[in-house]
Amino acid sequence: MQPLGPFEDKPDLAVAVSGGADSMALVLLAQAWATRRGGGGTALTVDHGLRQGS
Repeated sequence: MQPLGPFEDKPDLAVAVSGGADSMALVLLAQAWATRRGGGGTALTVDHGLRQGS
């Protein structure tokens, strides 16, 4: 994340995810990164209903 900075002291992140394994990994990494810096995070997902059973 450092190449993307600078970031505020206590970053609050919002991460849009699909709910798949790779998205959940992204959420966990982003949350850990923000928490270590005194911030927090929110995961956002939208079910467009494109797949059967969603």
